[in-house]
Amino acid sequence: MLKSLIYLLLFVIGIGATISSSLWGGVTVILAYLLNPHLVAREIPLQRYQFYATAAFVLSTMMYPASRLRSVGVDKWVFTFLWFYVADCCVVSLLLSRDPLWAIDHAIEFGKTILVAWLLTKIVHSERDIRILLIACVIGGFHAAFMHTVGIDLDWVSEKYKAEYGVLPEAQAPTNLLLLPLFVLIAMLGSTRYEKLLGWMGLPIVLNSIVESYQRAYFVGLLAESVFLLLFLPKRIAIRLIPVLAVAIVLYVSVLTPENYWSWMDTINEPTKEGSAASRYDLYKASGEMLADHPLGVGYRSFILESKKYYGASKAAHSTICTVACETGVQGFCLWLGAVLTTFWILRRIRKAADPSNPHQLEVYAMGIEIGLIGWLVGGLFHSDHQTDPAYWFLAFAVVLHRLRFAPPEIELDPNAPDAAGSTFG
Repeated sequence: MLKSLIYLLLFVIGIGATISSSLWGGVTVILAYLLNPHLVAREIPLQRYQFYATAAFVLSTMMYPASRLRSVGVDKWVFTFLWFYVADCCVVSLLLSRDPLWAIDHAIEFGKTILVAWLLTKIVHSERDIRILLIACVIGGFHAAFMHTVGIDLDWVSEKYKAEYGVLPEAQAPTNLLLLPLFVLIAMLGSTRYEKLLGWMGLPIVLNSIVESYQRAYFVGLLAESVFLLLFLPKRIAIRLIPVLAVAIVLYVSVLTPENYWSWMDTINEPTKEGSAASRYDLYKASGEMLADHPLGVGYRSFILESKKYYGASKAAHSTICTVACETGVQGFCLWLGAVLTTFWILRRIRKAADPSNPHQLEVYAMGIEIGLIGWLVGGLFHSDHQTDPAYWFLAFAVVLHRLRFAPPEIELDPNAPDAAGSTFG
């Protein structure tokens, strides 16, 4: 009961901080998702922590001045694409879904995710602010990975959340992949010793959580991130990274993985001989047929409602690309892809502008976000991961980092001071 009361107290403090500062409202929303208190604070009947945190956050952004960071180049298109994508989700769900009420309900929930991500771009006034939000993500990711592994062993979390699903509102492994490069980079290049300590402490826990998911897709995503860490980082830093990766590999191979893990991963080499992997080919074929019959989409979260006709059973697409294209149509897929590709473009611009011998902290964060998004997309080739909330936070952080890097504010503003600029919605 004491543990539950501590989580409840932290939540109350977070709501109080939200009312006093929109920045801390962003931190509270992030931690409400990543700590997911109702799974840990089981003795407390409160369930909708994330809803209340989001409502308080929206209210807070209406009370305090919006960020004065200026749009630079194409970064404004990230959320232009996303808002049009949300509109497409809603229209297609209402007009073309087999169950419009089901589809529009989930489309609106996704719209809330985009609203939170968009508001995150409105509360950052300085480098300090984006650093606080990213460290909140790292702390929350550390907590989620700890509860998914050690917490279950200690019976702090029910064992039914073990393995694939995890302790987050959505599947946990995609979030682990998003955050892992940040852990690696702050462990090596963090601006303070506390950041570096957090990175080193969290790295083996997050790796262990990825192992516990037993998902081959995220093992492939992990390999992709390792390669891109070495490719994207300046050569001097990449050389320093090799010992870190070596330690991570030793941990992964010798300590964290159980005996049957590698026999399961070995099925990647012969996908047609293992049932769940072989079924992907049939699902991809079914997705192509569905898209050909419904080029405008079948409605958000409605692939599973239509799949019986094409696959013979109600089943998810197990692919982010197939799911987005089939559910929201060719036009929806182009909008979603436009947001993702624009994000990669602005992150690449930050990376190319970095001083190879001494990258700025903003550039370090940007590289972590870029590589994390690559891992998320690679895992999403084999699972439908387009609903992972932190992925859209990362798109927002990329926009903010781009503006801070190429159009920094002349004067760091006090976000809580009265200002003629008005609120976020002003």
